[in-house]
Amino acid sequence: METHPTPLPVAVAVCNDDFMTEYQQPKLQGHKVALSTRVSPEQHRAAVEASHRTGLSMAEYIGALIDRDAGRPNKLDNREEPRLPLANSA
Repeated sequence: METHPTPLPVAVAVCNDDFMTEYQQPKLQGHKVALSTRVSPEQHRAAVEASHRTGLSMAEYIGALIDRDAGRPNKLDNREEPRLPLANSA
């Protein structure tokens, strides 16, 4: 009987001096992935206050910061939801 070694967990990302390789998306929870992190109490308070100020959840706020840093449209800079033109509505 042939035996195979147990595969090791795959690293989500290997980072080395701004070089990232072998990214693999973690398991989806719905249409999103979980992001677990620890921040200082001061950072947490600032994020809670900012998320309340902007009317976003903490997850939406952090996601918007990530999108902003990557130069993508985000919920902080583009607060209005896109609306369909009346001609396209039923």
